[in-house]
Amino acid sequence: LSNQIEEYLRNPDICPILANNLKDHCPTMILTAGIDVLRDEGIQYARRLNEDEVKVELKHYEDAYHGIFNMYCSKKREEIINDISNYLKNNLIN
Repeated sequence: LSNQIEEYLRNPDICPILANNLKDHCPTMILTAGIDVLRDEGIQYARRLNEDEVKVELKHYEDAYHGIFNMYCSKKREEIINDISNYLKNNLIN
């Protein structure tokens, strides 16, 4: 299976951290959770964007977990949604 998907996993359009240059990327908000197998990749991607001088906001929620958006009664979910809303207001409406 890995041989069949390898070309896609190496494609910078699918995995942008592999791109030679990220300078043309738009400002980005990256959310990471303390309990998430993708946490380190999110942090690494934020660093890479920062190195290429892309405006990036990394928000880490230590007490959150992957899939938090599916927990509709979670106060942490509400906090994250508010943070996303504020980011969009501050960065898209200018």
